[in-house]
Amino acid sequence: MYSLLAISCISDDNQPAEMTECLRQANGMPPLVQEFTVPCRDDCTFTAWSKFTSCSTNCGTTRSRRRQLTGKSRKKEKCQDADVYPLVETELCPCDVFVSQPSGNWSDCILPESRREPQRGLWIQGDSKQCGQGVRFRAIACSDKNGRPVDPSRCSSSGKEMNEE
Repeated sequence: MYSLLAISCISDDNQPAEMTECLRQANGMPPLVQEFTVPCRDDCTFTAWSKFTSCSTNCGTTRSRRRQLTGKSRKKEKCQDADVYPLVETELCPCDVFVSQPSGNWSDCILPESRREPQRGLWIQGDSKQCGQGVRFRAIACSDKNGRPVDPSRCSSSGKEMNEE
């Protein structure tokens, strides 16, 4: 069923105003037709669905929501057929799957340029090293199941990978 709406434009002081000004401020014309349903006498009537129950952190679990029959529908046999008029809906919880993958090239090898003398608490600056054991880094990209980048913390990652050589 449909209803037609009459639209008029009124200024802040309750006086008729120019329609063009109202349309400009309202970003366009509101819908002129509004759809709604009027239940027939023999239709089953229900409460609105409840909100879905919360999902646990485990992927693959389910959540559900409920509704109830209202009024005379509670006594109608046809309304109590759960296959036709379910009172509980269950669905799989959405799974947030995040994947981390190396992104880009390794950095140059970073060699330590100084060493610490533990017994004295001193830093000793030496000549810049050309060889020896060092560290390289590269970025880790974290993405959702659709391949869109997300914050690295979602992948339990710092956002970088380290390799000692």
